[in-house]
Amino acid sequence: MFSVADYGSIQAAIDAAGSAGGGQVFVPPGQHHISEPLVISAGDITLSGVGRSSHIINDGDGYALSVSGELGAAISHVAVERLRFGGDGAGIQIQYATYIMLDRLDVDDKGGRAVTIGPAFYCRIRDGRMGGILCGANVNHLVLAGNRIASRTAGLDIRGGHLIAGHVAGNAFESCHEAAIISDETTELLLGLHVAGNYFEYNNYVAPGPHIDIGGNAQGIHIAGNYFQGNDTTTHAVLVRDGHDGFMAGNDCRVHSVRDVELTTGASRWIVYQRQGSGTPNPPLDAGDQNTLVDFQVS
Repeated sequence: MFSVADYGSIQAAIDAAGSAGGGQVFVPPGQHHISEPLVISAGDITLSGVGRSSHIINDGDGYALSVSGELGAAISHVAVERLRFGGDGAGIQIQYATYIMLDRLDVDDKGGRAVTIGPAFYCRIRDGRMGGILCGANVNHLVLAGNRIASRTAGLDIRGGHLIAGHVAGNAFESCHEAAIISDETTELLLGLHVAGNYFEYNNYVAPGPHIDIGGNAQGIHIAGNYFQGNDTTTHAVLVRDGHDGFMAGNDCRVHSVRDVELTTGASRWIVYQRQGSGTPNPPLDAGDQNTLVDFQVS
């Protein structure tokens, strides 16, 4: 084990582990101020603390932590766990990396996104409390599980990005300033996104909009078994502007100002099994002519 107490700084302990071919870097309880990003540039490293009391405070305006390889020389098998990242800067950057685990982290997004990913393969973020997550170029096999996500922007932002095989399950998206999950015409590719068993509440409360906003080059989107709670500025549970070959079923949608689910003319070959929610003033479902809609009315 490479304890920060023995090396004088977190970066020195990380560098020692990298030179040794890997190992566990332990961040003890206390406040650890940094002014430059911490960098993990070698694989087989675990950076860990004891929970929220192992507090890394970013006094700079860049990332608190960068897990970064290089083009053609990606790093792999890095874990960051049981730490709190705070301060005025951004959170964690992951790029040119594979098999990355972020586990039980507390990450603010005061200066930017909590986590920015890409290019990266096989990343898992679980059981954390954090701000927004931005998918950049070439993100493949991303898992978000068991997190509470409350962002100053969008929760999971795929605008301008490329995501293949995303699994979003068991998270709570609450009080995001924009949509909880969003893609648009700038999205290079969104292929195979599965959204299941999540809780959505009070998102898009700065300006009207949906919890989930799907647009751009989206294919193979599955949205099932989620709970959507609306508020005065939440227009939809799900709004699909563009994309094809999607599936929705078993979602519990409540009190949205426009309707629960809407598929616009850009959506095609979607199958929607959806019961009517309570309190929606307009017809709760609008699927257009190119989609299959089964509306289970509440008796």
